[in-house]
Amino acid sequence: MEYENLDDIVFALKHYSMLLDKFPDNITILSGKIEILEGLEGNLEGKLPLYGPSTVYGAPTPILTLEECLIECYDKMLLICKDEFLKNKTLQKKLLIHIKQKDKREFLLATSRYKDYASAAYHILRGYAKAVCDAREREFFYDWLLELRPCDETAALEKALALAERDVSSALDFSKQKFENKHWGHYIRASIFRKLGQYELAIGHLNVALNSKPDSAKMFEQLRSEKIVCLLALKKIDEAVNLAPNNLQKAQVYYGANDLPNTVRYATKAIEEERSSELPYMLIGRARYGQGKFSDAAKWLRQWTTLAPQNAEAWYWLGQSVLKSDPHKINNLRDALACLEKARELKYADVSDREISLISERINVLEQRRWV
Repeated sequence: MEYENLDDIVFALKHYSMLLDKFPDNITILSGKIEILEGLEGNLEGKLPLYGPSTVYGAPTPILTLEECLIECYDKMLLICKDEFLKNKTLQKKLLIHIKQKDKREFLLATSRYKDYASAAYHILRGYAKAVCDAREREFFYDWLLELRPCDETAALEKALALAERDVSSALDFSKQKFENKHWGHYIRASIFRKLGQYELAIGHLNVALNSKPDSAKMFEQLRSEKIVCLLALKKIDEAVNLAPNNLQKAQVYYGANDLPNTVRYATKAIEEERSSELPYMLIGRARYGQGKFSDAAKWLRQWTTLAPQNAEAWYWLGQSVLKSDPHKINNLRDALACLEKARELKYADVSDREISLISERINVLEQRRWV
């Protein structure tokens, strides 16, 4: 919704406020006001008077900040709107305001009032915490997460890693205090040492946890996977392969070690065992691509796109393989172009407009030559 000048916006907001006094439960009217307010963020914010959703125009009401007015509107929407999707979306916007203001109390209060959306709050806050560059700020947001979910192991791990950026001893103390000598505590300490490049120390903690035989199969798998990563970093390929429990994971280890022939060998065995998994096709396709066998790579990567049609990376690598298998054939160019456009449609970051433009130009040139 666009308005030509400030007076138009002021008039529209006052008009919506008056309508809401007459029709307080009208979602369409309230949505219109919210749309205008959201459009003001970072634009005309602070340059015009704002009124809450149920304030009579002309009454001597204190002028609200944009964020206060949005929160009032969001609260009203949550009360009157029965549509689950819109409720969730509205609450997320409200919670984001509290996050930006670093208002922990209001954020937790809003979450407790709408307990059905505690999960949404958790994921919003976690995403925001990950996006923050400063380690101290990340710690601050992870504290919120741990207030939302005191026993959340993932939040504890992420907080410990943020702490480790400025003070390793504090990070280690935190993990001991939070989990004592439990398996997850050793996993966190191993993750800290791995991040610091101290792989032997990381493996020491992982061995303690693995030798104590964790009850959870998921925990055991996480510990084993972390140890494989550390062994690969130390170039102890044979040990890492021996730790992998099946052919698919052995193929992944070899791929991580850039041993492409063994990647293909074990991924092929994995397909013989389980044809429905997409991962071995990806591994063989990427390995063949790395070996310069582009036509063969395309065959395997096409299987990957069949099993995972919404995977943007699959379409990207199929397009690259088809393109490099024979860049002079017009059919190959068309196929590659279609794959790369699909990858771009699925938001794959490595697809460049320039590359797509060059392929299109090449197709046009070859088409023109056909008719000369």
